[in-house]
Amino acid sequence: MVHKNQSIMGIKYMTKITFKNKSISFIKFLFISSLLIFISGCTISSKTKTDSAKNPAAVSEKLNAYFYIGGFRGGYHVKIENNIIKYADTNNRKKINWKSRKITTNEIANLEKAFIQYGVTNWNQKYINLFMKDGTKWGIKYKSNKFDIKSRGSNSYPANFKKLIKYISEELLNGKKFQ
Repeated sequence: MVHKNQSIMGIKYMTKITFKNKSISFIKFLFISSLLIFISGCTISSKTKTDSAKNPAAVSEKLNAYFYIGGFRGGYHVKIENNIIKYADTNNRKKINWKSRKITTNEIANLEKAFIQYGVTNWNQKYINLFMKDGTKWGIKYKSNKFDIKSRGSNSYPANFKKLIKYISEELLNGKKFQ
């Protein structure tokens, strides 16, 4: 890398950068560097192992999941651990009553198929609307031997978010409210 400097009134400044016999202006270099730093901050948080893409029907043996959606006054929470699904509506803050039931391996397999179908495995780690300070927050943490998904947001949502929320409500919670 070669730097070409110029001097104005005794102050040296960089005008061109040459790298592998290609010269670009310092401004372009700063722009490209900033863009690369910005893009590297926008990482895909979920990692799908190759086996799960080939066989989405295979059920995860080790599963730990947490889904939530809500705001200042409360919200809805779903946990899956040890083949038990727990659900809580925290909109009434007097007392949180967790309701639970066994979750079948078929339900888990279908949920993981829904992740692939709705593109959840490709969601970014954060979806934040910086222009709205109060409102709806949500999050997904799903760790199994196939998936490691971590995504959250505040007043901003990825594609197919509503479809996943509807799926959780209808298929996992038997129609209970989760929005």
